[in-house]
Amino acid sequence: MRASTRLLLCIYTALTVALFALTTFVPGVPFQSARTIGGTIIIDAVLLFFLWRRSPTAWWIAVSLDAIGIPLYVISTFSGAFNPTGVAALLLDAAALFVLLQMQRFSPSRSTLFPSLLPALSRARTTK
Repeated sequence: MRASTRLLLCIYTALTVALFALTTFVPGVPFQSARTIGGTIIIDAVLLFFLWRRSPTAWWIAVSLDAIGIPLYVISTFSGAFNPTGVAALLLDAAALFVLLQMQRFSPSRSTLFPSLLPALSRARTTK
């Protein structure tokens, strides 16, 4: 049984918020200061908006960012002393990547970046 894409997106959002909270409010490595988290939240909010619109470009960007984050969390966790905060961040990021990979409806052949513009564009071409 497959979960709906919207449910998977809600799970991905919850995992992302938990990762932000962990890296901002829990001391340890990885750590992100409260001053710099604003830019990250804005970027992810825009990304989530376009994921909600079923944008394949946003899906690829989200998968790429989460895939890049996993090795970075591994390096920050196991370089030097063992860090349980890093392990938690690694698990949250891996779970978010797994949820993103379960969203099979984002294949580029099935949707476009702005599907609501396609009917308007086709009408504009036929009226000339």
